[in-house]
Amino acid sequence: APAEGQRHAAPPASLDLTFSQWLRVDTLDAGDLTLDGGAAVTGIQVIDGRTVRYLLSVPDVEETYTYTLAAASVLDLQGDANPAYQGTFLIDKTGPRVLAQIPAVQTSAPFSQLTFVFDEAIAPLSFNTSDITQFTGPGGTPLMTQLTGVNVSGNQATVTFNAQTAQGTYIMQIGPNIEDLVGNKMDQNGNGTKGEPSDYYLATVDLESADLTVTAVDPPDS
Repeated sequence: APAEGQRHAAPPASLDLTFSQWLRVDTLDAGDLTLDGGAAVTGIQVIDGRTVRYLLSVPDVEETYTYTLAAASVLDLQGDANPAYQGTFLIDKTGPRVLAQIPAVQTSAPFSQLTFVFDEAIAPLSFNTSDITQFTGPGGTPLMTQLTGVNVSGNQATVTFNAQTAQGTYIMQIGPNIEDLVGNKMDQNGNGTKGEPSDYYLATVDLESADLTVTAVDPPDS
């Protein structure tokens, strides 16, 4: 059953609503819950004295669906009626895309991580070092053995590697099998077909020498 605001790869078959009080079962009706977008309630099941499962028919298209429980449609054992309740769930059929990288263009040595910012949250287990298909340094030097890990947090994924100091251009390619939270693979080229070989993202970063800094201060002679 969909939680409030949850994304789904396929239409949910039911929606469970749990009430704060024990219900009068004789006041329950499938028509109490309505949905937009062509979705409908086809029946109900009483799970326990406080939880009702509404059976759903939902179109298999990407859309945010809103469901509404009408006010005063359900009574508890004391005869008190419910207030109106509304929620949403989303059918998500779009693969994630990289929108930005950090650093974006250039950085100063040492260079030890590259962060990818996606347009939606990424499934942490779907992105590891095996999803990095190329990592080279200046002059095409292979650096795949320098990778140390991937950390995913929400819509950002940070690839870490041993610190690099050689000046020049670094290239990293990721994808296309990185997934969002409902299992959609990358659609970097935006053509609607997910996980194609061309749905990779290619990052380039120019590494400059370390910034000039003051490393010591000798106090003046007194």
